Amino acid sequence: MRRYAASVCLAGIIAIVAASSVYAQTATVVVEAGDVSSLKEKLLTLAEARLSRDGLSIDRRHTWMTLSARLPSTDRFEVRQIEAAAVPPTLPLKFLVRAASPAGESIEATLAVSLLREVPVATRRLRKGSPVGCDDFSMQRRPQTEAAKQPLPLSCDSGAAVVALRDIASGDVVRGTDIGSAPPVLAGRPVRVNVVSGKITITTDAIALVDARIGDSVDVRLEHPARVLRTRVMGPASVQLVDGAL
Repeated sequence: MRRYAASVCLAGIIAIVAASSVYAQTATVVVEAGDVSSLKEKLLTLAEARLSRDGLSIDRRHTWMTLSARLPSTDRFEVRQIEAAAVPPTLPLKFLVRAASPAGESIEATLAVSLLREVPVATRRLRKGSPVGCDDFSMQRRPQTEAAKQPLPLSCDSGAAVVALRDIASGDVVRGTDIGSAPPVLAGRPVRVNVVSGKITITTDAIALVDARIGDSVDVRLEHPARVLRTRVMGPASVQLVDGAL
């Protein structure tokens, strides 16, 4: 089975607003725009070109623009993008707009947009502990608020089995902590309980109450008689009663 190794970035809604002295100015670009609507489209295109470097895009269904003054009667504008000095530039992005000829006063343009990021999404329901592969995920554009705080590049190769570490619904955004190598003991799954007394070992079945790895203490629930015991993980689906737990 191919392995899905994932590691998913940033979140939020940005406002692309006017100039400030703490921002560095980029080169001036001349755009043709006959009205506010077409100018807005030009600025969105410029903003997306910048955002794409960070794997982001703009949700064109939700965009707003305001201007600090009326546009002059011209169809050519000089646009200067104002961006933070950090590398990569931090948000929000900013623009100054003025008539190209004759040169006029700068107008502050404010764009408010929702950001999208391409993230892995489950293509089917994945129960906790079930094996997963790259066919179980697809890359989709989702609001950045749904994205994880860590980068999540997709990498598929053959190797050790990877399982769902929680119940994942079809359509859920998958984060790096949602999949990985299965722990030896999974919550809600059967385990063999070994009770050792001298040279005598008795085994019985129980249900683990939490995920646990080798050496961890874990509570298990017996069915008959109904009771909870404290045990220690010894191997895959195998635990041993802790001294004094009876």
